[in-house]
Amino acid sequence: MSTPASSFQHGSSTSGQQFLWRPVDYSYWSGSAQGGRQGFVLAQRYPDAYDSIAAAAPALNWAQFIPAASWAQVTLSITGQYPPKCEIDALTAATIAACDPLDGVTDDNFSDTSRCSFDPLISILCRTNGTCTGLPIGLGEAWFRLFVKKDLDWNRTKIASVNEYARSFHDGVQEDAGGKILTYHGLADGLISTTDTEDYYNRVNITTSGINEFFHYFEVPGLAHCSGGHVGQPTLTLQALVDWVECNIAPEMLYIDFNDSNGTQRGRISCPYPEKAGLKEKGLDVTKRESWVCALK
Repeated sequence: MSTPASSFQHGSSTSGQQFLWRPVDYSYWSGSAQGGRQGFVLAQRYPDAYDSIAAAAPALNWAQFIPAASWAQVTLSITGQYPPKCEIDALTAATIAACDPLDGVTDDNFSDTSRCSFDPLISILCRTNGTCTGLPIGLGEAWFRLFVKKDLDWNRTKIASVNEYARSFHDGVQEDAGGKILTYHGLADGLISTTDTEDYYNRVNITTSGINEFFHYFEVPGLAHCSGGHVGQPTLTLQALVDWVECNIAPEMLYIDFNDSNGTQRGRISCPYPEKAGLKEKGLDVTKRESWVCALK
């Protein structure tokens, strides 16, 4: 919740038909949780927007914080081990008893958590044959279901392993960022190995699902380091990126226009990895880029 100050104050004239406007003397922001996070964003991005900001309990690192709320329940579900309530209660009581006096006042609270080095022993915990199922924290499960999985029927019990949870966690962080990355690398680059870029792309593909939604990599045959070689570098690359970000038109190919060693104007295409460029059919003019097509080989 947040309470931003109004930008202007107003009042009516004696006739009641006109308003007198003047800037406010001071502007303040007060918020907590989501409002606290917004306060920090304001302070970072718009430092002159408010004279003072009160930002309590800020929900920072949103994409990490929300799914992390489900971690404990996911672990219980994967392992099938649910601690009885009496164990949690006994652990809490023992921790408070050991650390409460450290701040000089015994009042069922302790103010310096860094000084609390209590190491619980199983002998202090009560034992029971009862079972629990653990209640999911709504924020975390809703984040996975609606934002990451986009599946109304999904629930936390469908996470079968820690690796699967970690992958979904990473997917959520990536999608929250919403950025795009487009790269190309010449296969005739004699300075920086093309296989390094290919390896990087493949490792991202292993750890992150839906890579084509945000990362496209193009290999350019004959291109030296950034430019030169037997062909030119892709043209209109920035425009392709703008179209992707602003119009949601993903680049299916990058165009290349260059003059060969004989001065002949040539057009080629570069294809998103792992696709390769090839002639649509034999006999076509190889100097025209419309003669080429991207396909998996």
